[in-house]
Amino acid sequence: LPDGIPTVVNSIKKRFASIDQPSAANEAMALDRLKRQAEERISQDLAEHDMQIEIQQAVEGKVSMVLRRKKYVGGCVRDRTSGCPLEWVQSEDGLCAPPPTSYSGLCGSVKLAGLAPHELESFSVKCMAD
Repeated sequence: LPDGIPTVVNSIKKRFASIDQPSAANEAMALDRLKRQAEERISQDLAEHDMQIEIQQAVEGKVSMVLRRKKYVGGCVRDRTSGCPLEWVQSEDGLCAPPPTSYSGLCGSVKLAGLAPHELESFSVKCMAD
């Protein structure tokens, strides 16, 4: 080896030995701290995600209701002279039955005679009836 190399190597070994090496206990504490931080971050992220889903569902519900009101109540007074919504059929006993093929709402036959205008509007929105 060239002159001075053993001295340099010994110096490096001494410096390396003087550096504090992490103990197993220090490593375990550091890993525990990192684990806690990761768990906290995941919990925060999940809570934020859940909140975003709740907000999205609330907005979708409100928008859906507004659109249904616009579609089935609208800005115009509905002509109820026939007694039933458009395409609904009035039976002899005065019940309005939904269209047999084109209706996708949840309501069945119902008596609408005598309902107040606001009740008819509520029915139209709830039952998706024009």
